[in-house]
Amino acid sequence: MKKKRSAYLESTVISYATASARARRDQITEAKRLVTIDWWKNVLPSFEAFVSEFVIEEVGRGTGPLAVKRVAEAKKYRTLERTKLVEDLAEKYLERIRIPDHAAFDAFHLALATAYEIDYLVSWNLVHIANERTRHIVHEINDQFDLKTPRICTPLEPMET
Repeated sequence: MKKKRSAYLESTVISYATASARARRDQITEAKRLVTIDWWKNVLPSFEAFVSEFVIEEVGRGTGPLAVKRVAEAKKYRTLERTKLVEDLAEKYLERIRIPDHAAFDAFHLALATAYEIDYLVSWNLVHIANERTRHIVHEINDQFDLKTPRICTPLEPMET
C-alpha cells in the first residue's frame, strides 16, 4: 500500500476552509474560500495532514464561534512540535526572507514543514510563504543543510496524491 503524502496546513488554509459565506465578501476572497472548501473536501483526504502550535494560536485569534470552529478544525490534525532544528531554521528564514517580527510565525511554518520532511506546505499567504522568492530562499537554505524542501503551494495548485 502506498504511503499517503503529507501536507502541513498553514493557518490561512484553515481560515478559508471554515469561513462562512458573506454577502459582501470581495470576489477574490470568495473565490479562495470556494477553492479551499473544494480542495478540503476532494484533495485533503488523500493526505496525512499536520498543523503546529503556531497554526492553532493563529486560527484562535479573534472571538466568537468562527474562532472556536477554526481551532476545533486545526486540532483534528497531528500537531508538529517545536525542536532546536525548527528554531534554527526559522531564524535563518526570518533573516533571509526578511519576514517582519509581527509575522514571525510564517518562518516557523516553513521550518516545521522542512524539519519534519513534510511533502507540501499549503498556504494562501502569498506575501511571506507561497511565492517564488520565498521558495527560492528556503530551497537555498535547505540545500546548505542537506534538508528536503517541501513543495510550497496554495490549494489552487495541483498536488500529487
